[in-house]
Amino acid sequence: MRDEIHLRADQTKRGHARTVFVSERLRKELQRYIVSTQQRAGYWAFFYTQQKPRRGFTANTLANHVRWLYKNAGIVGASSHSGRRTFATNLANQGTGIRVLMRLMGHRNISSTAVYIDANDDMLRRAVELA
Repeated sequence: MRDEIHLRADQTKRGHARTVFVSERLRKELQRYIVSTQQRAGYWAFFYTQQKPRRGFTANTLANHVRWLYKNAGIVGASSHSGRRTFATNLANQGTGIRVLMRLMGHRNISSTAVYIDANDDMLRRAVELA
């Protein structure tokens, strides 16, 4: 399992090739997933669905699945982008710069990234202490 995944332009939402960096924790989870799915047919998609195992998840079916997961976990009002917002806010809260966040999220403009970052009370408290 590699620590980065290179996506071709035709594999991305906006048609721009990019590199996705994979954390050690996610690599371990993906490795466990691979082991658990070794019994499947070789022509199935990596993340397959019961209905269409060859094609796997589309962007729409994945968004619906994430919504279903949130609902079953009792999380109200969450969407498929809630995880992206949490990711960006948590990293910003730990001091990660917005340009780094922009690249990690695959954005080309800082303004696209800024809408994902919430200024929470912890961030405000630390900012006041810096003054």
